[in-house]
Amino acid sequence: MLFNLDKWRPKIQEYITKHLVNQKDKTILDVGFGDSTGVALGLGLNVHAMDKNTFGKALPECVKYIESILDPDIDKKVPQYDIVMACEMLEHCEDLKLASQNIMKLVKPGGFALITMPCYLPWHPGGDYYGDYYRVMPTGLVKLFTPHRVIETIYHSELKDMPYGIGAIVYKK
Repeated sequence: MLFNLDKWRPKIQEYITKHLVNQKDKTILDVGFGDSTGVALGLGLNVHAMDKNTFGKALPECVKYIESILDPDIDKKVPQYDIVMACEMLEHCEDLKLASQNIMKLVKPGGFALITMPCYLPWHPGGDYYGDYYRVMPTGLVKLFTPHRVIETIYHSELKDMPYGIGAIVYKK
């Protein structure tokens, strides 16, 4: 078996917690508004969220932007934040490069993006409102966020060189 979702999900939560636990004074945007929002809210953080597709669901109350990360004018519609999280959502973007560029448009200078995405995890299109298009390796994630500085990459797997998923912290000068 090349994946283990039950082992990857706790690693995502640990990764988010590690990087957000001391960020109570920072503005935070979660692009994708899923489990990562719940983790951040559980830490007592004030999280805003952006997701064109999921606001019909019963989700925690917070400031919400019903926008698409693929909108080339996203920075004219959504303000910048100290921290932008994009956890387990990039694989659902038809234009991966535009999505990564737009994420960084929403990060204030001196801030960072917290990114996670699957590698060897199953294909999982979401009904009629999003597809599942991409998997990248840690080096691909670094390349995707060029010219910004990736200050950390992690991956988790019990199989050598076959990560279930990857994470990165991308710093914006």
